Amino acid sequence: MTLANRRILIIDDDEQILDVYCEVLKKPGESKNKLQQFAELETTSSETIGSFDVDTVLQGEEGVACVQRAVETEKPYAVAFIDVNLPPGINGLETAREIRQIDKNIFIIMVTAYKNPNLDDLMAALKDYIVLARKPLSNEEIINLAEKACQSWENNPSHITTNAVKKPDNHNDLVKRWYIDEVIDSINEPLIICATNGEIIEINPAAHILSKYSQKELLGQNINVLFSEGNSFDVIDELMLKGNVRGVRRTLLTKENNIVPIDVSALFFTQEEHGERTVVVVFQQPTD
Repeated sequence: MTLANRRILIIDDDEQILDVYCEVLKKPGESKNKLQQFAELETTSSETIGSFDVDTVLQGEEGVACVQRAVETEKPYAVAFIDVNLPPGINGLETAREIRQIDKNIFIIMVTAYKNPNLDDLMAALKDYIVLARKPLSNEEIINLAEKACQSWENNPSHITTNAVKKPDNHNDLVKRWYIDEVIDSINEPLIICATNGEIIEINPAAHILSKYSQKELLGQNINVLFSEGNSFDVIDELMLKGNVRGVRRTLLTKENNIVPIDVSALFFTQEEHGERTVVVVFQQPTD
C-alpha cells in the first residue's frame, strides 16, 4: 500500500548525513533489505515500495519555518527526523517543541548518539507522536522508521481536521509498540511471540530466515505447526506446567520441508498496563 502523505523533513547540521537520508528515502527500492524481504513485498521496484518526498535543512530555525509553511499551504509533513545536537542555533529538543506547537500531528523522530535526553524527558516536552532513535542508523532502519511513522500519521484521524489536536488514548501504547518492534527486530536469535492459546502474533526477521515462512504466512497459525511430525511439542502446555521452558531439543520443519534441529526456550511476558499475558519463544540452533 502506498501511503498518501510521504512528506518527510530532515533536520541535521551535517550535510553528509542529509545526503544519506536523501539517497535512502528518495530511492528506497534500491535499498532492499531483510526487513522488506521479511514483509514479503510482491515486487522490489522503487515505484512499488514508494519513494518519499524529502526536504532537508541544516538548522532548527529553518526546520520550524518549513513546518510553518507546510501547514499554511495545507501540505503538512508526516514525519520529521531531528538531530538532538544542532549547533549553533536552537537545539533539537527546542526545535521539536516549536514544531509541535505548529503541527500537533507530525510524527517526530529524535536522532541522537548520546544516552540523554531520555524518552521520558522527550515525552514530557513533546506530548504526542515522538520516538527516540540512536545513531548510527542503517539504511534499513531509516526506511523502517519512515514507513512506520508515515503509517502512524495516516492512521491518525486528527490530521483530517485542523482543530482536532486531542492526544489519542492509546498514544503511550503506540510509542511502546515502536520500541518493542525495534527490540524484536534487532534480536539475532529466531524469536516468536504468541498468545497463550499458541496463536502466533509476531515473528522477527531471524525466525523468518530460519523457517522460510513470512510473517504473513505465520500470523494466526498455532506455533506447533513449526515442529516436525513425530516431534511435536506443545510449548504452551510445557510452559504452563513448569513456568518456563529452557533448551528443549526439538526439530523445526521449514516451509521447504527441511528439518532443522533447534533448542526451544520460552517464558511468559505480561503487559503491565493491561495484564495481558503473551508467550515469548526463542529458537537456538545447537552447536554440538
